[in-house]
Amino acid sequence: MGREAVLGIGTPDYLRRAEAANARHVEIPHVNIYHLSQSSERDAFANALRETPQKTGVLPWKADSPDGIILDALDRGVFVDTFAAYQLPDLATSKRSKDYFKSHPDLMQRYGSLFNRGQYSNVVEFPWKSNQGRFVRILNKEPFYEINYSRNRHLISKEAQEALRKTKFIVAGMGVGTACAYLLALTGAENFCVIDGGVKKNHDSNRLLGSNVGEIGLNHAVSWARMALEANPYMNIECHPQNAGEGNLTLDKLLEGDGNKVFLELTDDLAFKLGARMTTDTRMATDVGFGGVMHKDLKGIPFQGRMTPDVIATLQNPDIDFETKTQIASQVMVGYENIPAHYLKALGQSQESGAPFWPQIGAAAFLSAAMTVTAIMMDLEGEKTNPEVLVDLKKQLANR
Repeated sequence: MGREAVLGIGTPDYLRRAEAANARHVEIPHVNIYHLSQSSERDAFANALRETPQKTGVLPWKADSPDGIILDALDRGVFVDTFAAYQLPDLATSKRSKDYFKSHPDLMQRYGSLFNRGQYSNVVEFPWKSNQGRFVRILNKEPFYEINYSRNRHLISKEAQEALRKTKFIVAGMGVGTACAYLLALTGAENFCVIDGGVKKNHDSNRLLGSNVGEIGLNHAVSWARMALEANPYMNIECHPQNAGEGNLTLDKLLEGDGNKVFLELTDDLAFKLGARMTTDTRMATDVGFGGVMHKDLKGIPFQGRMTPDVIATLQNPDIDFETKTQIASQVMVGYENIPAHYLKALGQSQESGAPFWPQIGAAAFLSAAMTVTAIMMDLEGEKTNPEVLVDLKKQLANR
């Protein structure tokens, strides 16, 4: 009997199991946060830890008591606790001058003894993890935010940082949107609505932040939400594993509600792109070979006025072919003036070869995302920005 037969690879039963496992990947990510300052929450954490072997299939705990299980979980890495060793010292030093603790050598130990208590920390559980790092002890929400984004000081004003934290970012399309949204999260944004009906494929690996072979077949929006929550479990994330405009996920639905919102439209749906710009102010990041473009379209003036009635009529055709989409994207949505010569050449070669997607590299995707995030921060600071900016890295780096 061959190895394939022993493993069951290729058999109908194996395929059914693989499909079922992949279907579970569309579960909307959420985290469980246990507030250790409350006895009921401490009990809930202990129960969740006790039940982990039954839920995930990890080996049963050696101990039976809560303290014994916690020690076992720490040894296995199922529970990670860096609170006293790293997080408290980091918080302490962030509030004082760099030489303060050098002149007070015993103070850090006293600080740790005073604050290494449940009331100053929470435990977060990541349900999608079966073992390593499923439970992590972290600072309470406000000190967590303070220390995580302390390096922003003197670059971002307190007012802009607070505005960023309160703004809701609606990100439609999690290709380049993955980088845009994640860079916003790294800067301190906490409220997101992410939308994408596609799944990760091998050819995405060179352009998606956090590419992971274990996530091939996983929905883009779900993947991003997991990655973001692991960076900041206190985020508020609406995760939609479907394409914008499908079903009840209309523009009106996405934009409803009060509060400041920023809409980032990064889909491949050209008709949706137009509709978004007719409905609200819209930001878009575009990678163009070894270059990036940042766009800001004002409501009702799509693509800096390059849109014509003939193009609009073409976009309304549901059978529009890929070659026509490429021409419209280049000429109208990005603008030929914003496309470096080397990328126009690559587009032509890609079309001649019959490739089903546009050529793209991660460096340019991250560049255009960084430009977009910088422009958003300038908006929040009250600074004026150009509506379109091209940065051609090849041109800037060439020694001529």
